[in-house]
Amino acid sequence: MSSTSLPAEGAPPSTIRAVVLLLVAALLVRGLLYAALTPPWQAPDEPRHFEYLRLLADQRRLISIEDAALPLQRQILDSMLAHEYFKYLGRPTPSIPPPSFQALWGPQATLLHRAPLYYVALAPVAWATGSWPLVDQLLLLRVLDVGLLVLTGLVVYAAARTLFPDRPSIALGALAFAAFLPQLAQIGGSLNSDNLVNLLGALFFLGILRSARPELRLRWFLFACVVLLVGLTAKRGLLVLGALLPLALILAPLHQRASGGWLVALAPVALLAAAGVWLLRPGSAAGTLVQRYLTDAGYENLLQLLGPARRTPEALALYQLALDTLFKSFWGMFGWMAIRLGDTAYLVLLVATGVAALGTLVVLARGLAGRNDLAGWQASELVLAWVAVALVTASALGYSALYLRADVLPQGRYLYLALAPAAILFATGAEQVLRPVLGPRYLVVYVLALAGGDLLAITTTMLPAFHG
Repeated sequence: MSSTSLPAEGAPPSTIRAVVLLLVAALLVRGLLYAALTPPWQAPDEPRHFEYLRLLADQRRLISIEDAALPLQRQILDSMLAHEYFKYLGRPTPSIPPPSFQALWGPQATLLHRAPLYYVALAPVAWATGSWPLVDQLLLLRVLDVGLLVLTGLVVYAAARTLFPDRPSIALGALAFAAFLPQLAQIGGSLNSDNLVNLLGALFFLGILRSARPELRLRWFLFACVVLLVGLTAKRGLLVLGALLPLALILAPLHQRASGGWLVALAPVALLAAAGVWLLRPGSAAGTLVQRYLTDAGYENLLQLLGPARRTPEALALYQLALDTLFKSFWGMFGWMAIRLGDTAYLVLLVATGVAALGTLVVLARGLAGRNDLAGWQASELVLAWVAVALVTASALGYSALYLRADVLPQGRYLYLALAPAAILFATGAEQVLRPVLGPRYLVVYVLALAGGDLLAITTTMLPAFHG
């Protein structure tokens, strides 16, 4: 490998592995760097995640809202005040700490109603370090979350290689996208259940891709189903990806359907569905858990979204604000979304995103027209990637539409549920646009641009805001 290019098609596997290791190492170092640079409690919801985890470790059982403990909340609030929580929000520091989470955050004071998988996974560490100072516990837990970030990056790469097995440049581009995405590194270097959810979302999409290329592969379809079911014990938002399951079956090759192979393939799926219905029956432990974490007020929420109050000029202005916030915080709005990149940076990112999206659509259109080497199953899976991104984006915007308040806006981290398809689409579009101009060396330009953007985010935004 020369000093001026990264491996392209035809490169030795050892060279590709070396670059993968370098990008994974970059992701690991960046996650740890963001974990160290972000002051304690200056990542979204960290105090509330810590409360949940600390209570779970201390009580050694599943937690509910009724388990909220004011002494623990006051310890956390004292630590937040000691580490200038309000300063970084641009708010005056109260002379006396708020007496409770409720006093500080109102209706959003707790996460104790959340699904428990993430907290159960970390509970042994929280139990073992219970005597440590709060900030030391928090920093160790952040480091563990960086491990989830690295695993997610590896799954993103695996998904891209699945879709483009003969195009390692696209897979490396997708991994680089994840490796140098500033906001992803800050969330990945914080205590946040979204880090497990992002990993499960990437695993689910990997299973979907491997289940339908170029014929239906039952074991991977079942793998995706199991990941989705497990994911619902981490965050109910994963359910939105479930729409990809029937779509993957619909887009499977016609010869597979005609051969009757689907009848054999779907029989175990039907058995799995029947087992799921029995496990989730009303009154069962699993059924009660689903009712608690998945279906609360769902019908009432739907009625709200369809109501006339969601179609007024004021509502449309809030939707525009929500979309703007969603985009900007996908790339970089640090702390509790109070520390922003410059307007020029967001404009450049908007143009880059638009160009990459257009490039991907060109690849797909040419593939469907038979004007490039994109196979039919690859075109179908690119469609699945677009659908996944659209579903997760619509879900995030629907969250804003449900509350319809300027202080309750969707955050870009919600879109990391579809990180794998988003990274693949961005890398595919970048290759389509840059390779004709730069040739095989386009990949080094692409990676350096992403790395340079991340370095600028750290040096011109994070460091001055948190340590200036």
